Amino acid sequence: GPALPGVRVAEVRSTARHPDADTLSVCSVFDGQASHQVVCGAANVRPGLKTAYAPPGAAIGDGRVLSETTIRGVVSRGML
Repeated sequence: GPALPGVRVAEVRSTARHPDADTLSVCSVFDGQASHQVVCGAANVRPGLKTAYAPPGAAIGDGRVLSETTIRGVVSRGML
């Protein structure tokens, strides 16, 4: 696929159930420099998982540039 500027590998350090959504998790991910909170809808997200992390400012496959957002009251700083 095409290059995804800004996307890097990160490790999921912890997950918790989203307080207002049954199918979302609030994850703490570490990108080698800092930890970030990300709201994620993937059913297979778990501590120890190494996965693609797109922080705010990164471009994703459809050309959108991500920004920090709030999902059902919880801040998400990127996308897994």
